[in-house]
Formats: sequence, structure tokens, C-alpha cells
Amino acid sequence: MLFAFCVLVFVVAILLPYGALIAVSLSKSWGLSFWQNLTLANYRFVLFEYGVTQRAILNSLLLATLAATIAVLMGVVIGWIDVRTRTPGRRLLDYAALVPLGLPGIVMAVALIQFWLTMPVALYGTLVILLLAYVGRYIPLGVRAANTSLRQIDPSLEESARVLGASWRRTLQEITLPLIRPGLFAGWLLVFVPVIQELSASILLFSSSSITLAVAVYNLYETGYTEPVAALAMVNMAIISLALLTANWLASGHRSRTPTKDTMEAGAPS
Repeated sequence: MLFAFCVLVFVVAILLPYGALIAVSLSKSWGLSFWQNLTLANYRFVLFEYGVTQRAILNSLLLATLAATIAVLMGVVIGWIDVRTRTPGRRLLDYAALVPLGLPGIVMAVALIQFWLTMPVALYGTLVILLLAYVGRYIPLGVRAANTSLRQIDPSLEESARVLGASWRRTLQEITLPLIRPGLFAGWLLVFVPVIQELSASILLFSSSSITLAVAVYNLYETGYTEPVAALAMVNMAIISLALLTANWLASGHRSRTPTKDTMEAGAPS
């Protein structure tokens, strides 16, 4: 019974809507006979004739890569301070990093606009202000990934390496980072994917030169062209799917090296 319910939800909530999206993207005019209206013209239009698509794809990929990398690096620093040190206020720092989870993207965008409009540096409408919005909004995901990964490592592993003579840098490089790398990689993906499709902040911060893929989809939808909108949405899905497949391939092909006794003894003085 439970399995049947799960299948029903999957079909109704995922399979049918995405199937309809694919069908619309391949139709000359939605609502007419499907097999007589099959066409790839919508994809040709959005990829080669709709002037903003290629720029939007490049902007989105660049911003998603940078935002995910920065969020995870900041997460490692904040997570290390919280988990591995006794710095006063470390809990407050960890909680403060989670605050953006409760802020809608449009609120983040308005805050950035109001702040930077008073500054002598003109960032509004640039890729930089979009990057700031994405990092600020999704840094909680990087912090949680790093914090959780660090808490799963027994500190005695690092202490043993230090006792055997390994430097702090070598301990971090050969013990800590290999163990937390899968968690950090998962956190990187958790930031990368939503940034690719982020709209609520982007719609207020973009310009013609910094347009993103989600904004391009929305703008095309506003023109009333249903079929090209579906095609561009499928392009968006294809990019995300390709990124996830590439990430899984890299993760399976480059497994983290598990620290062993020999690894720790390698740092011991002879």
C-alpha cells in the first residue's frame, strides 16, 4: 500500500509534469495533434536565435561554480572554528551563518540593492552582486556540510598524527581533508544546483550583461511563447543533470584515500 502510494506521488508530482514539459518543448503548437506537430525548432530558437541564452548559460555556470566553492570554503572555516576550537562566540558564529535560511531571496536582493546604492562602487546589475547574493543565501548549506563532516571524524585520528610528528598542515592535508572531502563535495553540489535555478534574488539584481538562465526562462515566459519556454526549461534541466552526472563520475573515479597507520607513521620523525 505504501509502495503504491509512493509510486502514485512520483507519477503525479514528477513523471507527468516533466513528461508534459518535454512534450510541449517538442511541439510546434501545444494543443494540436502531438505526432503531427513534432519539431526541434523550439530548441534551435532558444539555443541559437534567442540572443541571451548562451550568455545566460555561461553566467549561470560561472556564478554557480564560484558561489558553491566560496560557500564551502567559508563553511570549512566556520565549521573548523565551531568543532575543533574553543574560540569564544563560536556557537554564535555558527548560528549566524544559518540566518540566511530564513530569508527569502527577494529580501536578500533588496538588502544588497539598498546597501550598494549608497556605496561609491557601482555593483548593481553586475555579476559580483549576484555572486554576493548567492553566497549570502546559500552559505548555510556549505556550513552544514562542513560542520557535519568534521563532527563525524574522531579527533583522536588527528591527535595521533600530531603525536607521531606530523605537522598541523600535513595532518590537515592527509587526514582531515580526505575524510571530509565526500561531505564537502555533497555540500558543493547542494549549493551549485539551486544557484543554477535561482530566480527570486536574480530577478531584481540582473542586467542585460549579467542575465542568468532562470531569468532568461522567466523573461521568455513573460512574452507568452509557451513552447520555447519549455525548451529553455529543458536546457536548464539538462545542464543540472549533466553537472550531477559529472559530479558522480568524479566522485566514483577519485575516491578519498582513507588514512591508515602507515599514513600517520609517514609523518613520524625517523
